[in-house]
Amino acid sequence: MKLQLFKVKKVKTCKRIGNRFMPIVDSAGVAVLVHVEKRDLWLDLTRVSNEIKRKARDNPIILIPFAHISSSLASMEDAKKIIYELSVILRDSGCEIISDEFGIPKSIDISVNLGDPINFMEFRPRSIVPAYVFYEKLGKRFSKHLEENGHYDAQERMLELLREHLTEPILDTGCGQGRLISAILRLGHSRVMGNDLAKGIQHELQGFVSTQEDAHILQSYEEGSLGTIICCNLAYYLDFERALFRWNQLLVQGGKLIIIEEWPFIYPKDSDIGGEFSRMLRKIVRPVKPEKLSRLVVNSGLQLVERKMIDIDENHELQGFVFQKQI
Repeated sequence: MKLQLFKVKKVKTCKRIGNRFMPIVDSAGVAVLVHVEKRDLWLDLTRVSNEIKRKARDNPIILIPFAHISSSLASMEDAKKIIYELSVILRDSGCEIISDEFGIPKSIDISVNLGDPINFMEFRPRSIVPAYVFYEKLGKRFSKHLEENGHYDAQERMLELLREHLTEPILDTGCGQGRLISAILRLGHSRVMGNDLAKGIQHELQGFVSTQEDAHILQSYEEGSLGTIICCNLAYYLDFERALFRWNQLLVQGGKLIIIEEWPFIYPKDSDIGGEFSRMLRKIVRPVKPEKLSRLVVNSGLQLVERKMIDIDENHELQGFVFQKQI
């Protein structure tokens, strides 16, 4: 990602409609021209937002999509998601954000004070192994490993123990091939939705709402719209505190967050999934002790209402937590 930041007396952008130009942005502040590349799908946007916030100080931040000539430009769809996510992180940190419209022909008129510096910044991903790339490459093989080792059976048994807490609408934030959704439907629920960022995953079910979005953002869902959010076999792959902030927004008053994770986390052997993928998994998984996981959720404002534990095998167990958004 490449950024150009400069303080402006005024920046004005207009979109063309027929022969006329209609204003989009007309404001003073710190203009940030944002150039997004393919590799930025793996970029830590919190690091980017911290640098922008430090440079902008208390000034409004005006995000303007801007594409340089490059052979590695991100697709319009990916660039739009990345810039939207960056704006959300900045806004959540207390910044005043003004966002320019994305993906349209426009004119830009910038007025600056002579002598004010222009800051050029470039960010590269520290890791090129995001979780969804792992699942796009190895989804079916890893699912087979989980099935053969009793994980899926344990997850369905845990869901049965926690079924009384399921309140519609229900969202599975990392639904994979839809196995947990299938189990929820068998319990008699109908307003069930699945989300998974991995493009290569083929859902086993048809007819349920399925989105392909970052679980930290979930931009298609309205605040206060979900009765239950399920995080199963996902927490260790996330910036968990950031995800909690968004999930708290999406839950209705009294809504439930159900977290299902194994502990201790046992990495597959090289012979189970292949050495390359075993090493990849070790780069992206950040296991958290159950007590710390619970403490992070409680600190986010939710209340622990139930905790269950069942054995997966003699080496580790499945932890099930239910948290409630206070009324």
